[in-house]
Amino acid sequence: MKVKIKIPTDWSDVNIETFQKFEELQALELPSNQKNLEIVSLLCSVEKNVLERFKITEINEIASEINELNVDNVVDVEIKTMIKLNKVKYGLIPNLSEMTTGEFIDLESFIQDGVVKNLHTIMSILYRPIIGSINANGQYTIEDYIPSEAKEQNMLKLPMDIALGVVSFFFRLGLTLQSDLNSSSEKQSLVMARA
Repeated sequence: MKVKIKIPTDWSDVNIETFQKFEELQALELPSNQKNLEIVSLLCSVEKNVLERFKITEINEIASEINELNVDNVVDVEIKTMIKLNKVKYGLIPNLSEMTTGEFIDLESFIQDGVVKNLHTIMSILYRPIIGSINANGQYTIEDYIPSEAKEQNMLKLPMDIALGVVSFFFRLGLTLQSDLNSSSEKQSLVMARA
């Protein structure tokens, strides 16, 4: 019996739900061959009982290819301000400096509780359905922030390249802000020392 396996080649082939399960698997202390079987089953969407008929070298080779996703430089993933998921157009919060208190508190809380386990919820805060039309300048309005489990569950199907684009943007923004704060603090300390 021949089995066709689609091996994910980049993060667009993996959705948030699968990524979260993948991360859980990575954290488990399993013998390497068993872990590889689990990972290949999950990321290639093939039942374990089917994969158990493969040679161990084949499973390990596929797992090795999958693990290449881990070593890719995800910092260079492009941020997408508008996406389509389940036939709905979503927009990233257009102006982060105008985030509501509720958006900010929830976002901060879910990030502190664990980005990976809450990634779908974080994305449901940042990406919301576009209401109305998109103007000639690419500007749009998104629906108001009203948290719901249904919206969070919908984001489980969001491809990881989109999620990683947003996460890397916030990571770079955080590093820039930290650097600016450190530089400002150093200048302030220097001014205070001279006074």
